[in-house]
Amino acid sequence: MFLRHRPRGMFVTAFAALASLVVTSGVRADEPVSFQGKTISMIIGYGAGGRIDVHGRVDAGILAQRLPGNPTLVVRNVLGADGIVALNLFWTQAKPDGLTVAEVGASQIDPLQFLKAKAAYDVAKLILIGGNAHSGTALVMRKEALPRLYDKSKPPVVMGALSAVRTGMQATLWGGEYLGWNAKWVLGYPATKALTLAVEKGEIDMTSFSEIEDVKRLTATGNFMVVGQTGYLRDGKVTARAEYDAPIFSDMIGEKVTDPLAKQAFAYWRSISQIGEFLALPPGTPAPIVAAYRKAFEDAVKDPEFKAKVNQTGEEFLPQHADVLTALLATIGGTPREALGYLSTVAKKQGLDLGE
Repeated sequence: MFLRHRPRGMFVTAFAALASLVVTSGVRADEPVSFQGKTISMIIGYGAGGRIDVHGRVDAGILAQRLPGNPTLVVRNVLGADGIVALNLFWTQAKPDGLTVAEVGASQIDPLQFLKAKAAYDVAKLILIGGNAHSGTALVMRKEALPRLYDKSKPPVVMGALSAVRTGMQATLWGGEYLGWNAKWVLGYPATKALTLAVEKGEIDMTSFSEIEDVKRLTATGNFMVVGQTGYLRDGKVTARAEYDAPIFSDMIGEKVTDPLAKQAFAYWRSISQIGEFLALPPGTPAPIVAAYRKAFEDAVKDPEFKAKVNQTGEEFLPQHADVLTALLATIGGTPREALGYLSTVAKKQGLDLGE
């Protein structure tokens, strides 16, 4: 388990949260749950109009329709530290009575991020309702650069990245360490659009994309190819996108990773790569309330209207159920610092600082 350091002033709210775990909402196992006449707050740690905010508002509408008693849902955006501030607030102050739910994104549960921000929460102890899986990342390369990728006597392939190296981009770290890739990094691009322009102009040779349309547009020119992909989770199994015509990184690299610490680091990276956004309740929430939320989510998943609303956000409908999410977060939350240190060491060998 991670050691976490809290500012002195946070002990009061942490103690209050601990007390609320002891005195729960009083819901008995045999008592029907109803939120009639109540208002539920949804905490979102990202800005209004962003991907996770938009998806959260879709989820809020579904919960309002499908939770017993049809409660009112109010969205509250709490910004700071790429979502860490919001989840700290949720963890330390939300009562386990079903009246506060969080829409959570990958950066909030990524130990490479929350350890730097001194998060107060334990990822593995969040109570998970369900969510939407990440649609997968593709590593796109200029075809003319491919011969240089495996020949270190030639100039290295230039990998472009944002100022913060996203999880999908880290595939190049594993490629450099275990596949012998001849690559160097150029950081500092402000957004995906800038990376797209850079690779089109030949300023860089490869980068990663999460948007399927970006990949399709580039490969349709005949000048680009997909070197590998993270794949996406469907029914609990990592699945390759046929349209990318490329192997899954875990298949390319997995068997080559034999050191126990490296295996833990790779398991962390593979798991965090599959996280899109999901709903969570605070620890200590009574089982009947948890069951009501999970039923609302499962019922929504079967509803074509919900699928249509998710697709309208620009995200693919890839529902992740509570059991799959629980397994992913158990792996992520259980990753020891030493394994993260291993990944940071690999990055430093390639000229990167992940900040662990």
